[in-house]
Amino acid sequence: MISTKEQINITQEKSNDIWTKKFVFLFVANFFFFLSYEMLLATIPIYISKLGGKGSIIGIIIGIFTISSIIIRPFSDSSPKKFGRKKILIIGTWICVISTGGYYVFSKLSIIFIVRILHGFGFGLVTTLLATLAADSIPKEQMGEGMGYFGLGSAVSMSIGSFIGIWILNAFNFFWLFSAAIIILLAAIIFMQMISESTQIKSTSNKKEKMEFKLSSFFEPLVLIASVLIMLLGFSYGGILGFIALFGKKVGINNVGLFFMGMAICELISRLFVGKIFDSKGPSVILIPGAVACLIGTVLLAKTTNTTQLMISSLFYGMGYGAIFPSVQAWCINLVPIEKRNLANATFYNAFDLGIGLGAIILGVVVQLTSYSSMFLYSSILFIIFLLVYLVHLFKNK
Repeated sequence: MISTKEQINITQEKSNDIWTKKFVFLFVANFFFFLSYEMLLATIPIYISKLGGKGSIIGIIIGIFTISSIIIRPFSDSSPKKFGRKKILIIGTWICVISTGGYYVFSKLSIIFIVRILHGFGFGLVTTLLATLAADSIPKEQMGEGMGYFGLGSAVSMSIGSFIGIWILNAFNFFWLFSAAIIILLAAIIFMQMISESTQIKSTSNKKEKMEFKLSSFFEPLVLIASVLIMLLGFSYGGILGFIALFGKKVGINNVGLFFMGMAICELISRLFVGKIFDSKGPSVILIPGAVACLIGTVLLAKTTNTTQLMISSLFYGMGYGAIFPSVQAWCINLVPIEKRNLANATFYNAFDLGIGLGAIILGVVVQLTSYSSMFLYSSILFIIFLLVYLVHLFKNK
């Protein structure tokens, strides 16, 4: 009987080529999944505001999505061993389909809150499993490059998703917005179905595995510093996701989707080369400039009063985001043995989503006490903390 670890090694050794059929299907599925997600990023806060939600309520409803995705992620490590990764991946995507429809069907904020939790469950399962399946198909010595390429799917979707979502909302209404998002999720499911059964890893033990909620189910200690860094990025991004659309309305910018488009174009460009630099030079030459770029982008966003300034801020933030995100993820994967990659990925996404959730909630309170501009300015301090944490880590490990 082949052990789980041996199954992973066999799968990885089949090819040294990154762009295998499995990788391509995962890439396209990832693109469609995140395209649907990105279409709702900037529009859900508008929808909640239309239903009567204020700044703090918007922050809580945005934030609970990420909290629920964190709670569900231990299942992404235990359930696939019993049922298979592909099956859980598709179930998670169907949960997202149902939730996306639920936003329109139910118009009470209390029900939207519950739908948001359900959506977070699906998102948490899918994002972790897609990334782990992709990592399993990439040779370790090319992990930075491979994960950078894999992330291009979400980067491209970001470049058009929020822009398309806001355009649909301006040209039509919320019904067509949510309908389009559902259709795109169904396209993702089609490509997930095309992933071969060999991508699944099932438990070979006859013992029944119980799901236990303990720290080891949520957190891999080897990736502690990397997780802190990605959480700080998520905290900043949570403020942008939750409030940039309302900020745009206040300063007279009609389509703030342009920020996400500019950001994603730069992210797309940076991902083409940061992976190779990471593989040859290590994380320092990527993470330090990336944090500085995000710091500049956030300060510029706080000072934005027109579309040109918005786009300039997005270019800096996008270049930094595109450097930090895949590099920290590849760093996490390289820090652990192969059999712990799923847990490392879950820890990575949990930290990022926790940052987004806390960012949306806490910065929502800051918005109510100050202003949108002040909130973005205060959030730039996060990247100073980012640099301090990383530099202390480097000094301790010399």
